[in-house]
Amino acid sequence: DSPNIAVFQTQGGSKPIKGLVSRTHFKPGNTIGTYTGQVRSTADQKLLRSYDKGSHTIYTSPEECIDGSDSWTRMQFINTAGSLPYLSNNAKIQDRAPGGPPAERTIAATHDIWPGDEILVPYGAAYYDEGHSRHMRAAIRIYEPTTTPAADNESP
Repeated sequence: DSPNIAVFQTQGGSKPIKGLVSRTHFKPGNTIGTYTGQVRSTADQKLLRSYDKGSHTIYTSPEECIDGSDSWTRMQFINTAGSLPYLSNNAKIQDRAPGGPPAERTIAATHDIWPGDEILVPYGAAYYDEGHSRHMRAAIRIYEPTTTPAADNESP
């Protein structure tokens, strides 16, 4: 559980949507957190999605993905700006570190992210190839911090 991020929830169409918001200033290159989960085949994940399960997924190759549905890190709630003109991605999912665990990916800032900013990453073509709309996030996000932001995150 990181003191530098918070989960928020808002109504997004027919169901609630969760997202991540920063409680501190992340500079480009700073690590925001680690996305963890279970490695699955993309075929298995597609089957889970057909039953409305496995909705938190990072595609690591055409054949494999990480299902973060049960992750304790809260990174599974990270959203994308998609092609919405009023949002832009400010972080990225980094490639697996050499020798690193196959079920982990680091999320790093690509732009300055300030307290109260939603953290957004590009989901990639595989997500949209699965039939998800690039305009699915039309809800306006309102977040009011309930705690004092932590000091600047100085880690590279």
